[in-house]
Amino acid sequence: MRTVDDWQVLVGRATSAITQRADAGTAEPSSGDTLDGLLFFGNPHETVPRALLLDSCLGAVDVLGWQMIRLLSTADRTTAFPTYDQLQPLLRSAPGTSASRGTVARVIAVLRLTRWLSLCHKARHDTNGRIMGNVYALHDEPLAADEATMLDPAYCEFVEQCLEHSNAAVRAVARLVTEEMQHDGGGRSVSRLNRRIQRFAEMSQGRSKKARARVGQAQFSERTRAENQVKTPSSQSEPGQFPDVLKPGSQRELSGNTGLCAPVRSENQDSTVQVRIYKNTSTVPSDQDLHWDAALQMSDQERADLVPTLGRLERETAQWVLDETAGRVLAGKARSPKALLRSLVNLALKGEFKVTTYAHSVQSARHPMPAAPVQPNGNVQYIADVPEPPSPRVSAEEAHASRQQLLAAMGLKR
Repeated sequence: MRTVDDWQVLVGRATSAITQRADAGTAEPSSGDTLDGLLFFGNPHETVPRALLLDSCLGAVDVLGWQMIRLLSTADRTTAFPTYDQLQPLLRSAPGTSASRGTVARVIAVLRLTRWLSLCHKARHDTNGRIMGNVYALHDEPLAADEATMLDPAYCEFVEQCLEHSNAAVRAVARLVTEEMQHDGGGRSVSRLNRRIQRFAEMSQGRSKKARARVGQAQFSERTRAENQVKTPSSQSEPGQFPDVLKPGSQRELSGNTGLCAPVRSENQDSTVQVRIYKNTSTVPSDQDLHWDAALQMSDQERADLVPTLGRLERETAQWVLDETAGRVLAGKARSPKALLRSLVNLALKGEFKVTTYAHSVQSARHPMPAAPVQPNGNVQYIADVPEPPSPRVSAEEAHASRQQLLAAMGLKR
């Protein structure tokens, strides 16, 4: 597991485990509980993160809730998510009491809002579509906003819903998270999440390599011990014995059998040098292969961070996604171009991405005489005709004028 995409493998395994438990009837949900699964991405040692204790958005019961969820996870960091009945006595505020189900729901909501917990997937029944359980991911450090949207696709909608939550503490945390996301303006790159998942894989591989090394060393010791027991002495010259004929111990000593030596290299002879050239051909589209509209307002570093995400699509589909994002930003339909771009990429991977008039308008502005649109593949659907192309944008002033013309043509006011 080397990239952020590989986490889907673990989510799929957890979903399969939920389905198997539901089919086998090993766990019967009671009082609305579901067969939830839990993944832990963090330090395998039994430690409490310092950032968890110092997080100003968490209350004492929230910190205790994270510790109890971590406590109930298994050594391989893939287990069943604790039920409400299991968490209620662990979150007690006094001896002999249990926390209410509302308190448990508040803890899970606050941990998800503060990105210590992510809802990765909802497992549904194949026939009736009923939700059988959820797959959660617990972290040893809070994710950034962009990282949370990658693991938790419905995170932004969840934050908006919590603004109207019945619990006052959840509403207060939701307001703080909303202000933080607006201040960050789109969040940070997902490279930190990639490094964390790579560390997760390296620790897992390190444990397996050590186990294999211990087994190999034991086998080697038994084998060499048996061989040493049957070996003869290395020399016939024992103390007190003087053989008549002394044989050289190796061919490097003086001997009558002289082998052939390689000729001495001539000073006038040219030396031979072997040069090997390795060419690395990448199929991921680079920044130069795609046209980034000025409306996206992204720096070179931000573009470089988004190129691997677009590389999961075909080049033509990736360009349609960029144009659709730019068109919606020009129309004032999105505040965070990066978040919208990642959402459209996920839709394209599922085959649900649709090209609208926003993308056609951007491509028409870039190409004054466009040809009839050709569907690149089965993942893109066209639902609108190409409008009349305006004049191409070259400078910032012309870009601003083109934007005003586009808004006026669509009947929008900004």
